[in-house]
Amino acid sequence: MTSYDCIVVGTGPAGSMALKRLAEAGVRTLGLEKTPFPRRKTCAGALSGAAISLLPSGYQQLVQQRATQVDIHCLPGGQVNSFRFGEPIAHLIDRDQFDLFLQGEARRAGATIREGERVTAVETDLDGATVHSSGGTYHCQAVIGADGANSVVARSQGLRPPVAGLGLEVELDLSPRLRREFAGRIIIHYGEPPKGYGWAFGKGDHASFGVALLQSRPPDPRPYLEGFLERLGLPFPQDVPWRGHPIPLGGKKSPVKAYRVILAGDAAGLADPFTGEGIAYALGSGRLAADHVIRALQTGDFFFTDYAREVQDQIVGQLEIAGKMAKIFYLMPSLTVYCLQHQPWLIERYFQKVRGDLDYFQLLGEIRDQLSVFHLPEKQRQP
Repeated sequence: MTSYDCIVVGTGPAGSMALKRLAEAGVRTLGLEKTPFPRRKTCAGALSGAAISLLPSGYQQLVQQRATQVDIHCLPGGQVNSFRFGEPIAHLIDRDQFDLFLQGEARRAGATIREGERVTAVETDLDGATVHSSGGTYHCQAVIGADGANSVVARSQGLRPPVAGLGLEVELDLSPRLRREFAGRIIIHYGEPPKGYGWAFGKGDHASFGVALLQSRPPDPRPYLEGFLERLGLPFPQDVPWRGHPIPLGGKKSPVKAYRVILAGDAAGLADPFTGEGIAYALGSGRLAADHVIRALQTGDFFFTDYAREVQDQIVGQLEIAGKMAKIFYLMPSLTVYCLQHQPWLIERYFQKVRGDLDYFQLLGEIRDQLSVFHLPEKQRQP
């Protein structure tokens, strides 16, 4: 049986980030990936400022468009607001090439990666962890589960899966006219689907169109994607495949570790419940997971209690705020329209948060400061 210090299951953003960091620290590490890269991945492909701050150099060559304009449509009333920014608020990429780049960075750092190898179970005991896959059985001291919302690693440890919404996406080639129309521009339609949105991201000669249903037990998304394309004046393609993917809704205190096992990225339920964005949180949790494995190999403590605490403090706390915003935004559409009409600063500051100028904690503080102008009498403020 081949042995390693750490095995990382899944080599998406969380897994590749962990592998790179482990390999750079001299940890004997193996990455197992069920699908050969490059592989298609349902994702709008927008890199936030937080994601970019965590990336190794070289990602710039993957950027196909830099978005400086956001057009927000509120349905069914049709309220439209356009926001323009002097600096890009998002960098648009294709996920297949982005993930291939990150995997390549992990390989260059010295990580061994085996593709086309599906993990079937993970067992742990006092002597280490055993990983069973379609290609063999391996022994290690710790496992990082970065294998998505339907994580085999999590299920093997009896960890409940995160509550998941659903995304559905299709990519279409653009005519020269539409290339100009979508250049540097993001289109968002709120209101349909309910508790979600439709999005269009231009990427040069093609664009990604999709819907995100940010609720548990979402309905069939296909009618909403068809309706979204129709509102944009685009026929629903019959010969182009659409792709669906679960979106783990973060902000809940879900388990992210077991003895000798750490979960990162979607496997840990770390997607933004307001937007569905998960790349930044995958990169951050992957790096954090690697740091805690390195520490565990030095100390012999494989319970990963500190990892769970840091994920809660650094990531889940942010996503809790996003979840509260989502409830207000999606359940009270009239308030959303009011904010667009009368409080555009709030929308602008949110997209500056996407750009990386502030985080959810700071955004919440600014909202509280604005609301403080409505002073309550002293008696009403008492608990």
